[in-house]
Amino acid sequence: MNDKYTKTGRNAGVGFLFTAGSIVINAMLIPIIIKKYGVENWAIFAFFQVLVSIFTAVESSLQTFTQQKAATSIIAGYRYNPFKDVKTIKTAIFLLCVFAIYILPYWIVDLAKSSVFYIMSVIAFVNVFPRMLSSILKGVLLADVAQEKYYKVSTALNTLRPIVLLLSIVLFHVTPEQLAIVYFVFSLFEAAIYFIFWDRPRGSDVGLISHRLDHSLLLNLLIANVLSVLAVNLDKIAAYSGSNLLTAGNYNFSASIASLQFLFINVAIGSFTPRFKELFLRSREHEIRNTIYQLVIVNSAFIFAGTFSIFIVGGDLIRMSGIKIVEQEFFVTFFLLSSATFLNSNLWIPGAISNSCGKSYFNLITNLTSLISFLIAFFWLKFLRLSGGELYGASVLISAIVTTVLGLYFFKTNIFKVKVSHIFVMPAFKILLLTIVMLTPSIFWHEMLYKAFSLIAGLLVILIITIKLTSTKIEPNHYEEIN
Repeated sequence: MNDKYTKTGRNAGVGFLFTAGSIVINAMLIPIIIKKYGVENWAIFAFFQVLVSIFTAVESSLQTFTQQKAATSIIAGYRYNPFKDVKTIKTAIFLLCVFAIYILPYWIVDLAKSSVFYIMSVIAFVNVFPRMLSSILKGVLLADVAQEKYYKVSTALNTLRPIVLLLSIVLFHVTPEQLAIVYFVFSLFEAAIYFIFWDRPRGSDVGLISHRLDHSLLLNLLIANVLSVLAVNLDKIAAYSGSNLLTAGNYNFSASIASLQFLFINVAIGSFTPRFKELFLRSREHEIRNTIYQLVIVNSAFIFAGTFSIFIVGGDLIRMSGIKIVEQEFFVTFFLLSSATFLNSNLWIPGAISNSCGKSYFNLITNLTSLISFLIAFFWLKFLRLSGGELYGASVLISAIVTTVLGLYFFKTNIFKVKVSHIFVMPAFKILLLTIVMLTPSIFWHEMLYKAFSLIAGLLVILIITIKLTSTKIEPNHYEEIN
């Protein structure tokens, strides 16, 4: 049987370009929004965004589930209709019940209904439902052999959302609560657009094909993603509960910039997950190992180059934007969070492979480890009198180190045989050395123009060498474990 997913590299490239374009526009718009809106108003709205990101546990679970189901059906020669899948319908009913449980106590006891943060939490939860529909359809679109349609639609929507928010602030001077409502209305619009662009399957080629290991996939994904969003956002929650709005807003800004470095791995996982599924079902482990090696190289190059670039030109950009934040605090926090991003993002690759192998409990274990290790690190560092962005960032980094070490060990011993030093450590170390050599000269330029030219030249060299490294295949004796 011929392979279905032979264009994953092309899909990842297209996805990266489209998504990078929307990220760049978002990165340019966020400082403008903050400047127009004020740090404290932005901090209140950022609280809403933190809640939205927490509720993405549902969205991520449904998107991954429908992508896995759709990919399995396509490999078997069928097409998948998620709205005929009983598990999807049961999940929607379950969420409606959770929504009732979430809101009912406030109606009965009348607790703090006037609080802006309560209003934000209600809007964020209601926002789950249109986003849930979008996630189901996005999973199906991402399972297509060619993913151009998905990336064109998602890029247009991701670019349009911050523009709508900015126009609402500038033209209508909306309050943070009203801005959250605008966000929700846009989510309804987004769901309608995805439904319009979804090519609904009809006829005899529609089928619900399941691999024998997929029976508990959705439950494991839901639990794992709940733990994941808690682990990812616990630092922001702690910042809002333990600091003033200004400190929380500054930390959230650093975290927002650092989170942009998940761009490549997020796109790559979406593009390569169906391929991992296909290779696993056809017992081609060697190709899976080669793909891991290549993804680690490209992801490391993207994150290291991005981190160095921020340190080289970030100060100039902050001063040009006029945002009132403490530069030293930003750079320290960004470095801690960026280092954690590098570790966490490379752990996403084993997570995607585990899902494709029907062993989604790996993500449950790593996310639980991340959550526990963050809490231990946070209270330990707080006991040592660390505070502010350094406290939250250092806790995230310690959690990432512990989770990555334990996660990779568990992956190689229980999920998939790999030699961690050759597949993960050495490629990343090579890219780190390359980045240091090529971008360090840019630091010594004081003129912005010369600094930019030097930086661009270094990035081009890194790009060329990265492409060269990904074109090499690893030999079997370089990665296979000795039993």
